[in-house]
Amino acid sequence: MDELGSSMFSFALGLFLLRKTGSAMNLGISILIGPLVSLVLLPVSGTIVDRFSHKKIIVTCQIGIIITMAFFSMELQQLSGTYLIKIIILLVLLDIFQLFIGNVFSASAINLVPKTQVQQLNSIQQMVRSSASILAPIFGGIAYGMMPFFGFTLVMLVTTSVVMLIVLSLNFRFNGAQLVTKTDFKRKVDFLTSFKEGIIIYVRNRQL
Repeated sequence: MDELGSSMFSFALGLFLLRKTGSAMNLGISILIGPLVSLVLLPVSGTIVDRFSHKKIIVTCQIGIIITMAFFSMELQQLSGTYLIKIIILLVLLDIFQLFIGNVFSASAINLVPKTQVQQLNSIQQMVRSSASILAPIFGGIAYGMMPFFGFTLVMLVTTSVVMLIVLSLNFRFNGAQLVTKTDFKRKVDFLTSFKEGIIIYVRNRQL
């Protein structure tokens, strides 16, 4: 639900930007932000996800989404000549939070359900992501035409809060403790060094 809602909101925000500016280029910029954020932060986010509590990362990101959306809702009525910059910042923040949430759920699959159901959960996650990418523009366009944009942001706030409550009820240690321990953390405390080593090893093993 959270991923679909976020994708719908991003699409509707692009339409809002197009209506306000009349520029197709600005719409293209809003669509390009998501892939760029993934390209830049995907390696870094994976390293961070491996180091910290998965539930804490998700809850932190959910709170970040709620605060960002609440701030944007207040600013929406005051958007002036700087609204393009504000909308771009909003999209960047939302995409960063969603990137971490998606990575955490992928990495937590083995700890959320019995081992015999891990593959099934992975399949469901992929199906949901594919469905969200297809349905988000459709539902986003319909919702954008049916309600004022301020109402759209309120819906996002409510759905994000509901998802956060669901996450708090999940047991991320269903199949044992997460792999991050104090010993591991001390051994890998130098984040930048371990990240560089990971990139070097990856490039050496996959020269193509």
